[in-house]
Amino acid sequence: MSNNIPWKDYALKFWRQRALIDLFGIRLNVPVPIIVAILSVIIGGSLIRYWLYQGQWSPFVSEQYGYALEYPANFDMYVYGDGGYKGSIYIRSRFGSIWAPLDVIVYEKPMDKPDLEQVSVWGEEIINRHRGYNRSTLEEVEIGQGNYPALVRTYTKKIYFGRNLKIKVVYLATAKRAFALNFTVYEWNYSDQLVVIEHMLELL
Repeated sequence: MSNNIPWKDYALKFWRQRALIDLFGIRLNVPVPIIVAILSVIIGGSLIRYWLYQGQWSPFVSEQYGYALEYPANFDMYVYGDGGYKGSIYIRSRFGSIWAPLDVIVYEKPMDKPDLEQVSVWGEEIINRHRGYNRSTLEEVEIGQGNYPALVRTYTKKIYFGRNLKIKVVYLATAKRAFALNFTVYEWNYSDQLVVIEHMLELL
């Protein structure tokens, strides 16, 4: 007697499967095909949005932390409060997409009349936590429409399976705040994403 189950039986078994999910504290027993359909709509909608808004830009202003920038309109935007994000109390916002190779994080720390050297000392603590290596020399530049003085460096971070991230970090100082802008890209995509990074810096 054959132990092979016809594909129709597999399909019927899949259709009858259910999973427990927690929705706002309420536990629901939901058919797995419905969960798959909902996830497909969400993922499909995200992909369509990514391609539809490619090449367009959206403005973002943080009145709470005193900074403004423009980011690719097909990126998702996440805003965090004083608690920060993922173990860092200094992360204020993040811009990226599961479809894009670039991820942008804005770090901010209150400081009284900081100079760029003080900002870079604080920012280097972030790099050390990331175990960054291959650090370039800190370079003095002017960025944004106001030609703001800034310090820039790149470094590398190992992730998994021998893959590396290349990160460009930009240090900025205002009267009461220190900022570090981190542009994170897979190392082999870095040169392709420089156009987006430089455009974001030009629009500051």
